[in-house]
Amino acid sequence: MIVKDLGIVLRSIDYQDSSKIVGVLTREHGKITVIAKGAKSPKSKYAGLLQAGNILEMVYYEKPNRDIQVLSDASFETKAYPIHYDMEKLHLLMSTLEMVDQLVNDNEHSSDFFEFLSQMIQWVVQEKESVKHLFPYVLIRLADLSGIALHFEDELFESKNDYFINGDDGLISVESHSGLAIKLLPQQAFYTFLACNRKGKRILETTFDDYEIKNLIHHLDVYFKQHIDGLRDRRSDEIFNGL
Repeated sequence: MIVKDLGIVLRSIDYQDSSKIVGVLTREHGKITVIAKGAKSPKSKYAGLLQAGNILEMVYYEKPNRDIQVLSDASFETKAYPIHYDMEKLHLLMSTLEMVDQLVNDNEHSSDFFEFLSQMIQWVVQEKESVKHLFPYVLIRLADLSGIALHFEDELFESKNDYFINGDDGLISVESHSGLAIKLLPQQAFYTFLACNRKGKRILETTFDDYEIKNLIHHLDVYFKQHIDGLRDRRSDEIFNGL
């Protein structure tokens, strides 16, 4: 069966002498894997298309009993290559793609993930401000999409209070009431409050300590692993933190 769909390139690896195996998050058919035959040739019609983060209009041949589908044609919907020239944006992109790749199962209906990732990529391509502190915001949005949303007990943030992420139910409150209770420093709690209320622009306009942001990412990773079995550490973090 011939299928036409929009797809976001999550990962791409070389296969044999001339082909590539590509993981794609599609809008209508979830996460799939395709083989792009001849893609490694400089004259291939896929040259430049299969870079991580690109959003493509795709045509592929689907066989339900086959794990890897055959890519027939593709063209750009959105080019992510400007992101690849900015290390902060590239780190954000690769870490986000790696998380989505782990959170979405093969062939699982995942249009919410697709829409979030598509909008994020298009926004990052255009954004002029630094995005180095934005990944915890992405993690908090992905937790929401995964059904393990973080949420504050109160509608208003009180900077004088200590806050805890209660790992069992994701409630953020001034009291710990679960087996896994993660204490947030004041800056971390304020950041998390903004993120839970989808104030991404406010986060970009506010100064946050680099160490506390990295520590907040660790806290969120612990929370994810509490709820998502088999979640692996991100290889992208190892790569970019070493640069």
